[in-house]
Amino acid sequence: MENVNFDFQYKICFMIIREITDYIEELAPLNYAEDFDNVGLLVGNYNTTVSGVLITLDTLEETIEEAISKKCNLIISFHPIIFSGLKKLNGSSYVERVVLKAIKNDIAIYATHTALDNSNKGVSAKISDVLGLKNTSVLIPKKGIIKKLTTLVPIENAEDLRNSLFKAGAGNIGNYDNCSFSIHGEGSYRGNEISNPTIGKKGENHTEKETQISLMYELKNEAAILKSLQKNHPYEEVAYEITTTENIHQNIGMGIDRIGAGIDGHVAVETENAAFGRRVDRHEIMMFAAVSAGHQMFAAVLDPTNRGFQMTRQPARDDFLRLQQRLAAESATDIGRDNPYLTLIQ
Repeated sequence: MENVNFDFQYKICFMIIREITDYIEELAPLNYAEDFDNVGLLVGNYNTTVSGVLITLDTLEETIEEAISKKCNLIISFHPIIFSGLKKLNGSSYVERVVLKAIKNDIAIYATHTALDNSNKGVSAKISDVLGLKNTSVLIPKKGIIKKLTTLVPIENAEDLRNSLFKAGAGNIGNYDNCSFSIHGEGSYRGNEISNPTIGKKGENHTEKETQISLMYELKNEAAILKSLQKNHPYEEVAYEITTTENIHQNIGMGIDRIGAGIDGHVAVETENAAFGRRVDRHEIMMFAAVSAGHQMFAAVLDPTNRGFQMTRQPARDDFLRLQQRLAAESATDIGRDNPYLTLIQ
């Protein structure tokens, strides 16, 4: 556990929890998390003033004691202390005791877990940096976070609206930005007696030459994009449609993907050989995923022929997530056993 009760504490003494979590969520947006997970602020109030921050892998009873002794009222944990629903808070389990002690001492608990796992600046990226891997990509890209917005706007207002949506984060696809598609047509509408149309008159049918604008965007930007749409669209009642696409995000997801041709059908990952050798000469196998005794989802082994990294098996995403969900639940239920996540990398 690392105490981040900063030397420049005067800079954070007037910060509230929301300011810190907003910064974390720029790195690891909560909508990157898997559906089974429980991330974000689990205990506490976003408007609480921060006295100090403690960073930890798991939030144990000892962690709360340490936070109390170091006057830290915010714990940032990788694993969520509350994984499944709590029906009682009577101290009968370590989870309940941790939550009760945190509440009693006004300590907030925030968890990142798979939101950070899926971030391109998160867990896998850091492991990759430590091992000196290069020319890598995401092993299991995440689906469901690329959406499409379609709206109708008078032709004369289309360019201004499109640019405002770009500024809010719409129109970004991979290595490209300001991407959109437009169709011109004619729209019609009639306002009722309490309407206040900006174009046309209430109670009368009106036709208007309009542009249909479609833009892709990442889910984390949705609130800002819709706010911009409502603010910059000229109509009193803004018509729009949002769809979730099956597109994958090439930079968001779990694990390090295999790159390049290898031996016996295996695929090698290039490394900076000297640094790589120093780190793996003690280990035949380095784990890149959640594992426990007898359960190995995918591993990387040193190939003495090309001094590269061999991915022995690429798991199906559903299999991988099912195992990770089970291991996380086991970890949250019985912290007394060896935590399977701690075997991630030695």
